Amino acid sequence: MLRYIFGRLALTIPVLVGAAILIFFLMQLVPGDAVSAMMTGGAKLSPEQQETMREALGLNRPLLVQLGNYLLGLVQGDLGRSVSGRSVLDLIGAQIPSTLILVAAGMLVALVIGIPLGVLAARRRNTFLDTAAMGSAVLGLSIPQFWLGLMLILLFAVNLGWFPVLSSGGFDGLALPALSLGLAEAAILARLVRSSLIESLEQDYITTARSKGASISVVTWRHGLRNALVPVVTMIGLQVGNLLGASVVIETLFGRQGVGKLVVDSILQRELAVLQGSILVLAFIFVLINVVVDVLYKVLDPRVKLGTT
Repeated sequence: MLRYIFGRLALTIPVLVGAAILIFFLMQLVPGDAVSAMMTGGAKLSPEQQETMREALGLNRPLLVQLGNYLLGLVQGDLGRSVSGRSVLDLIGAQIPSTLILVAAGMLVALVIGIPLGVLAARRRNTFLDTAAMGSAVLGLSIPQFWLGLMLILLFAVNLGWFPVLSSGGFDGLALPALSLGLAEAAILARLVRSSLIESLEQDYITTARSKGASISVVTWRHGLRNALVPVVTMIGLQVGNLLGASVVIETLFGRQGVGKLVVDSILQRELAVLQGSILVLAFIFVLINVVVDVLYKVLDPRVKLGTT
């Protein structure tokens, strides 16, 4: 197991290098640079001062030289520096806990709602409850997360006053952003759990357990759901990646600090070093999640054979 984990982690290195190169060249498509963005924002710098700042940031060097310096810095654990002179790694490190808390809360919402809803639909398939549960899932999939966030703000923050409009520390500031993130993912989980559990409940070992007197609830939750969760774990890993991407919109919408909002601010300010570093860190987290998902396969189903790499 440990050999497999270390092998997978080693494979993440070329993946991240490739992602870093791709991100670097994509960032070159963004018009302007940090200095021009400062001028647009009202800063008064002479042409000489602008060139001096570009020289200090390395923006006037050949593209391949910039790429080489960027990759060399990555090897040394340096993601570069912002226009203000702060380390990009420090900027991201200050924001990443807030984003991870938001993603974890959104995933918790998805699990708490999606799995019981899927089990209910599977247990009562082809009934009104099944139709209502799957209809709710389709509705959840159809609603854009930013629109749902706006509706939640309008209802629970503006009209009822139960939660603050802007996200802050504590549960009150986390509830609405987490719901905005998690409800759509809950709909996906509910549909997958339903189909996977129905297939599990039709297996011979379920029939054997029932013939020995086990109740339908015990069979469903102890036996059927465990095997049904194997494909669900795959989806959860992908959903965490979706939540990391969606956090860009949700953090901006709710005014919540985090890497997502840092990405948006860096785009507006043409802070390419901050933008590159933020995306690369999110990519690294997603790669780690895939390793965790593979290990969970083995935990849920001992028959799964993990490779050595």
